[in-house]
Amino acid sequence: MLSVERLRSELSEALPRLHDPALSPSEFLREVVGAGEAEAAAVQACILARIEELRPHATTPADSRPFREYELLRSRYVLGLTQEDTAECMRIGVRTVQRLQVQAIHALAVRFWRDYQQRSGKESGIASPPEDTSTTLPDWQMQARQELASLSATDPDAISDVQAVIADVLKDELILAHPQCLHVQTGFVQQGLETAIHPIALRQILIAIIRRLARCVTENKITIYARSEEGKARITLTGTVDAQMLTDRAALFSDIVAPDTVSLQLQHESDSVFLSVWLPFTGAVTVLVVDDNADMVQFYRRCTAATRYQLLHVSSAQAMFDALAQGLPDIIVLDVMLPDEDGWHVLMRLRENPETRSIPVMVVTVMREEELALSLGAAAYLTKPVPPQRFVTALDALAH
Repeated sequence: MLSVERLRSELSEALPRLHDPALSPSEFLREVVGAGEAEAAAVQACILARIEELRPHATTPADSRPFREYELLRSRYVLGLTQEDTAECMRIGVRTVQRLQVQAIHALAVRFWRDYQQRSGKESGIASPPEDTSTTLPDWQMQARQELASLSATDPDAISDVQAVIADVLKDELILAHPQCLHVQTGFVQQGLETAIHPIALRQILIAIIRRLARCVTENKITIYARSEEGKARITLTGTVDAQMLTDRAALFSDIVAPDTVSLQLQHESDSVFLSVWLPFTGAVTVLVVDDNADMVQFYRRCTAATRYQLLHVSSAQAMFDALAQGLPDIIVLDVMLPDEDGWHVLMRLRENPETRSIPVMVVTVMREEELALSLGAAAYLTKPVPPQRFVTALDALAH
């Protein structure tokens, strides 16, 4: 999964510069997209071609997941529209564009990774969204999907508190009633985890999964976990099972109806089954890291793994301003020792520009100049080396 996360991260950095002749893709990105040793233009061409391959069939509903993800990728990166212009074209809010952008890039990364693994003769093990099966679903499932779409349309900005929905489901004994005594408990459930799914829809998904798991667990016990992972909210339900009960694992859960933005992943290890629900994550905070030290960037990624922070990376001041022209992050993490411009000067430019002055900047440097950083407008200051928890705590303070 770490390689997929790296691919998604590098795509996030490359996509805003899809038409930039100065793009310098990594060897990893070249290999995965299939460009090999070719010039950067070949990488850009491969990504553009793959986005076009995602174009849904003409009969695909305009509100379906594949259609919305394709329109987002095409608008933002093929046409080069801003988030605001994309929101206007797609007739959705800017906040929705930001959430959909994370989902679309993840879906694009999954497609690339799957093809890469096939070329390499490996199994990907990736939790990928299901293919669009709207044309082959039974009538009752089509109707259920339409009702879910109507539910979302009535409240397009609905947000679910995952912890609250799980607690609500577990206390509803009548709905969870089962011929045998079934014990459903929670393991680790991350606090503050929110998803852009209507609470009623999430409730129905969890009820359906629990009742189906109840048919095959041997100890009549199911445990629920929930956390943020890979830019999504992930709820995992697990229990001990009889292997013979899972001879047709796909059929066991094939009739669960979920919105297009939700995907299910079923795994079976030894005598345990794990069914994960991947949900669009809300509350994600975009952090643009400006640092030419690759080891430091990897350290930041380890610090923020499984958090709400979505890291983007550039290695120079000019690359940062190019990225800002495409879209504004929630936070900027700025090194002072940059290869093309003094970081103090960069901080001054950020504060002087009306479009960027409201973005909180965290200066992280080996230079012991906290007073200077704060006087120039930095919202936070840390010295290297940085304790991992202190870095996340500082981000938390800026994100509120």
